[in-house]
Amino acid sequence: MTTRIELYAGVALFRAADIPVFIGTTAKESPYSPFPWSEKVGSSIAGFEFRPAEDDSGTLVFDHSDPKQRTSTSQIFYQFWWEKDKLIVREGLTRVATHFTLSDDDGLSHYDDTREKYRVYCTHKGKRFGANDRIVNVIDLLRFIERKIDLAELDRRVIK
Repeated sequence: MTTRIELYAGVALFRAADIPVFIGTTAKESPYSPFPWSEKVGSSIAGFEFRPAEDDSGTLVFDHSDPKQRTSTSQIFYQFWWEKDKLIVREGLTRVATHFTLSDDDGLSHYDDTREKYRVYCTHKGKRFGANDRIVNVIDLLRFIERKIDLAELDRRVIK
């Protein structure tokens, strides 16, 4: 996907050459911007204005509009944060609070070794998926990786 981002006075203007599908966000709802809370997950979006609350940081997630192009690793991540009064937006997952992996087999995943039996929280059920592993929504896993929810809350959000 080709996306151009322009930043103006705390507002990020996203313009996509090939229209992506909105997957979700870890952002808090903002009184300054209807996007992304006005959009349904799965909506195709050619462009939008995004203005998060000034104390917020997080991730916006998009994927290809053509389902045939979607894979366990095809999501596009845009992280945002504030530095004083300046909004920063970068593609990728570089500003996180805990470790994660991104692989063709598991998608986005987190390895939890704090239990007697380790557990992998992942977004896709790959070949190595074990009896103790759990499937979670990509937004919920990102919220955990960003320390917006704890491990107990991530367990409550496991996809049955």
